[in-house]
Amino acid sequence: MAKFNNVLGVKKVYFGPAGDGVMGTELTEFTDIELGSLTIEGANATEENIGTEDNDNYLTVDGTVDPTTVTVRFYGLTPEQRVELMGGKVGTVDDGEDEGNYMAPAAKPSIYGSFKFESKEINGKRAVFKMPYAKANTRDQGTATKNGLPAVEVVFTANTPESVAGDKGHPYILGFEDVV
Repeated sequence: MAKFNNVLGVKKVYFGPAGDGVMGTELTEFTDIELGSLTIEGANATEENIGTEDNDNYLTVDGTVDPTTVTVRFYGLTPEQRVELMGGKVGTVDDGEDEGNYMAPAAKPSIYGSFKFESKEINGKRAVFKMPYAKANTRDQGTATKNGLPAVEVVFTANTPESVAGDKGHPYILGFEDVV
C-alpha cells in the first residue's frame, strides 16, 4: 500500500451551493456512505484515426474528452438532503401524514454545486478531492431485501467553474492535508 499521497477510502462527502468560480463554503456533510461505493472516473480523450490518401498509414488524434466523474451511494438521507441532491420539496401529503416527507419533483431539475470528499488518514495526511462546480445526477437505486438496502446514487460530473468576471478555474483539485 502506498504510504503517502494516496486516497484511502472515504470518510466524508460534502455538497452545496457553488461559489463564484470557486468552491462553495456552505456545504452539507454526508457521512452514511455505502461501503465500497465511491468511484472516480478520470477524464479520458477518445481517439480518432484519420486515414491518409493512397496509403495504409493513418494519423491518430484526440477527439472529445469525457469529463471526470465521481459516483457515490448514500443511505439514510434526510428529506432536506434529498431536496438538495434531487430537487423537489419537503412537506405534507394531502392525506394528513406528518410533515417531513420527501416529495419528488414532477420533472428532474439540473442541479449544480460544489462537491468534495475527504479520505481516511494515511500517516497523518488525508486526501481531499474537490469539484468547485459539479452537476449532480441523482436517483434512488437498489433492491429492498432481507440483507440489502436501496440507496441514493449520485454521479457528480466535474464542470469548469467560471466566475462572474469570466475567470475560469480547474474542473477538479486533488490535494493532501495534514490531519490535526
